[in-house]
Amino acid sequence: MGLVCIIDHTEANINAIEIELLEVCYENVGVQKIFEGISGCLIAFACRESFKRGHDGFVLLTPKTDLIEHYIKKYGFHFVGIKSISRPQGFMVADSDVSRQITKAYLD
Repeated sequence: MGLVCIIDHTEANINAIEIELLEVCYENVGVQKIFEGISGCLIAFACRESFKRGHDGFVLLTPKTDLIEHYIKKYGFHFVGIKSISRPQGFMVADSDVSRQITKAYLD
C-alpha cells in the first residue's frame, strides 16, 4: 500500500502534474517487501493524470538526495538542477515519452 499527493499546476510557466508526496508503507520497501511495484503504480497514476489534464504527460517531483539515481534508472526521469550533498537543488522531470513508458509498464 502507498500514498501519492499530486498538484495540478495550470500556470503557464509550469503546466505539469507535480508529485508532492510519494510514500510506500514499510512492509513494501526493501528485499522483504510483500508487494512489488507500488511506487511505480503511484507514479504511473500521476503520469496518466498528466495526460488526462492536458499536461502532455509532464510530471515533476523533488527527490530526496539518495533517490535521484533510482528515479533515473528505474523510471527514466531526468534530473534538472545541481546535485548537492545535503539536498538537491532541482527536480526530476518525466516528459511525454517517459510518462507513456511508465504508464504502459505499471497500468496497462
